[in-house]
Amino acid sequence: MIETKKTENHPAVTPQALEFIGKCRLAEAKKEITAENYDRALEIIATIPKDDPLYNQTEMLREDSNQGIYAKAEKLYKEEGKFDEALQKINSLPEGSFRENALANTAKWKQLDSVNMATVKQVQTYLDQGNCGAAIVVTNQIDGSNYWLSQREAMYNKAEECIKNKMDKQIYRTSKIVHNDDLCKDYIPFSIITGEGKNEIIALIEDALTKPR
Repeated sequence: MIETKKTENHPAVTPQALEFIGKCRLAEAKKEITAENYDRALEIIATIPKDDPLYNQTEMLREDSNQGIYAKAEKLYKEEGKFDEALQKINSLPEGSFRENALANTAKWKQLDSVNMATVKQVQTYLDQGNCGAAIVVTNQIDGSNYWLSQREAMYNKAEECIKNKMDKQIYRTSKIVHNDDLCKDYIPFSIITGEGKNEIIALIEDALTKPR
């Protein structure tokens, strides 16, 4: 952008020249928005004085820039889990109601992060203890953004692996009794089964025990 700040207040500069300068700045701001350089666009918009005939056209550009910055911040948080970087972008917004609302949202993000991080820690504790069933139950409490949903999926996979490892050991022990490896291969350990599912497995094993070996 051609620097004109020192010359535009010169008494020799005509209104027509000032209008031309304003048009140039608006055009450059639009160009930066198209390139998603929202911070730069806001800097250019800020150089257009309120008494400029074209100032009323800056409101929409300012709104577009604010929305663009917020969208980038939201993506950083919701898709990548980068709260600090998202907050940094929100803090770069100009003072005003939009910035205040955006900061209110980041406060909710931070609160959700605290809850989810505590939940993940609890799940890992259960996994370390070999309490697979409890790990799955608590894993289902992880909620929120796509990032946290991916974390929930990752923890769920760990819990499933925990179950598989315990199941393999228990199936081996059970198969030694009933002489039928296929009998229990589709079932999870008795310790985390309740209700009809558990009764069904017990019935199958009792039936197998009554058959001739």
